[in-house]
Amino acid sequence: MQLPPYLLPLGASDDMAMYDDLYTQSWQDAIQQCEKTLERHDYIRALQVKSLQDFHNELGRLLVEHPNQPSITAILLIYPSLDHYAAFAQSFVNMMSNPVDTSMMWGLLFLVFKLALASTGSVNPLSQITKWLEKIGHELRHSNDCRDKITDLEKVKRDTVEVNKEIVFLRLNIIMTFRNKGHGHNISLDDSTWAGLKATYNDAYQNISEAIKRIEKVAEMADWHVRTGEISMLQRLLSLKDSLQDDVALPCDNLPVAENGRFFGRQDILQRLDSHLKPANTNSRLSSIALYGLGGIGKTQIALAYAYQRLDDLDTILWISSETSYSIQQSFSHIALGALKLPKATPQAHHENKILVLDWLQKTTSRWLVIFDNVDKHDDLEECWPVSKHGAILVTTRDVLVATLPIDCGLEVTEFDNNEGAKFLLHLTDSRRRTNGELGAAHQVAKELGGLPLAINQMAALVNARNYSIDEFHAIYRKYKQHLHSQKKNGWRYLGYQHGLDTVWELSFTNLGDHARACLGVLSLLSADSIPSEIFTKNTASDKLPKALSFCENALSLGDAVEELTHHALVRKNIAQSSFRIHRLVQAEYRARTDDPQEDFEAAIKLLLEKIPSQRSSKFNNEEWMLYERYIPQVLALAKNYNDSQANPKPLEPTMDFVRLLTYSSNAIHDNDTMHVVPRMIETADCAYHKCTEVEQDRLIWALLLYLKCMHHFCTSEFATSRLASNAIHSTSRPCGLRYL
Repeated sequence: MQLPPYLLPLGASDDMAMYDDLYTQSWQDAIQQCEKTLERHDYIRALQVKSLQDFHNELGRLLVEHPNQPSITAILLIYPSLDHYAAFAQSFVNMMSNPVDTSMMWGLLFLVFKLALASTGSVNPLSQITKWLEKIGHELRHSNDCRDKITDLEKVKRDTVEVNKEIVFLRLNIIMTFRNKGHGHNISLDDSTWAGLKATYNDAYQNISEAIKRIEKVAEMADWHVRTGEISMLQRLLSLKDSLQDDVALPCDNLPVAENGRFFGRQDILQRLDSHLKPANTNSRLSSIALYGLGGIGKTQIALAYAYQRLDDLDTILWISSETSYSIQQSFSHIALGALKLPKATPQAHHENKILVLDWLQKTTSRWLVIFDNVDKHDDLEECWPVSKHGAILVTTRDVLVATLPIDCGLEVTEFDNNEGAKFLLHLTDSRRRTNGELGAAHQVAKELGGLPLAINQMAALVNARNYSIDEFHAIYRKYKQHLHSQKKNGWRYLGYQHGLDTVWELSFTNLGDHARACLGVLSLLSADSIPSEIFTKNTASDKLPKALSFCENALSLGDAVEELTHHALVRKNIAQSSFRIHRLVQAEYRARTDDPQEDFEAAIKLLLEKIPSQRSSKFNNEEWMLYERYIPQVLALAKNYNDSQANPKPLEPTMDFVRLLTYSSNAIHDNDTMHVVPRMIETADCAYHKCTEVEQDRLIWALLLYLKCMHHFCTSEFATSRLASNAIHSTSRPCGLRYL
């Protein structure tokens, strides 16, 4: 939808207030159009949903009315994008001189979901609409990311109005399509109506995308103007040769939030930080260390705890938010103007302010600690690394590669073990009613959550809000874990940390390339604690790998995919053990979000079949047993994920290759099955075989499977069952000419 003629650019001499009046009137016209177009009961209902929180509450009620798994899955996928919509709408409100009300946007979105959930037909409307909204949400995120770079908001007001109007009219069109063209009591849209609605979405998305590109262009130009001022900046700094520390009131700090009174554990890490950094010793050299690890593992909280622990011993503690190069520049400006109050520091002169702060750190004799929090790229550090003979620097990052020069060393922050995780959960829930024996249940919950502090903290808030016992919560979590990951009750997050379980990895997943996605798809189905890194190397040159595994064809492509995953801390590589490790919640979240789980499943089968031989030697040798010891756990994890998926609306579909994999694995270890896993593999293989079509079924594999059944029952003294299996083998083997027996 294009803007009306009265919103086209005006002459440069026109008063800026006129622009705002026109923009405000245009927005009010859009809202009035909603009132005129919507059915009266829909309009009244929309007025009742005024905010993102209201929308969350209404969505929760809709999920109770429609508890089916496809609806739950589709709705959970939109949750991360809602924050992008809210941030964009709020920036619109903030930039306007006249007051504007954007609450109708949430009411319209509620009606869209309400009608989509009630719809029936060949096309799943909720799934399709959720994908549309998610795609627009990603565009809004790009705009939100660059918004802080823009110093002249007048240049982007028109496009901001246009984007918000496009969003409103798209939602209005969806609602009226359901109302006007639905058939029957349960709304159903035919294929031609869906085609028209899709065309409407495509037009809206194109207009939104073009407007946001213009906003990004304004941000780029603003950034360019800042950079071109660098020469004059440096010239002015030549006059600042004299030391500036006498003008700074010490002690000072700019820590972003209050001390976390509920901080738990990590004493070993705090001790190692202090032992290496020695920030109070001005006679020692400049020291530095990086904390790295998975998102939500607690790196920032450890850095904050260390800063408050040393607050009384140091003259200066400076906190630099380092998600982007721009946020780093902003932090330096805030430090120069607010914490240090340096002469010559001026608002918006980010480059100059950064150099002023670095100059002060180089010249001062005070005891200082600088914390770079959440560094994404090593290059960002190179441009702002202090040059000093003393002082201490602490870096937090997801990327292990950031923990290289000029940083002295890196320290990985890992998840809590079950015992620590259980104590942390009880520590956070000590104000609610307690029941006997909760420590055991807390151990189970901590295990389910993989010891991830963010997960434990978020679920503890839910326990407190509903006054659950730990046993009660554990039972509910096991049934509704994906839904609970999006629940955010009071106290769910630390001050200054915006991510929950449903969003902490969203950006990482979204930014992955195709090869990294395919690699993560396979890893998400295998044993989390130790996946052999050679699983992605081919044994034979003759077999062609499926397209999804094209990154395995050469070492360079494989290396690029793995590097991308380790950069986002989604996967950890143990070089000594030649293995990968991936957090269970990362696996679960990726499986819930992947577009084609069947493709990932079949890719994992193909790779494992490359490793598990179809026949085994008559006697185990050490090399063969080490192979089975590394790969049988992967087969078991894959089988478990397959079995778990059978309760889903769209379960993983078995293939004969899957049956072969389970059968070969059972055959490999059936006479040395110390963990008693063969019966489970045989049972899964049996069920999977019978779900394959007759055309797909391989009778040779079936006969081998029956033989393994027979051997198992014979070894467990179930002779009658063994005899039945033996008879079945003979009836199968005669026409096949079996050589296994």
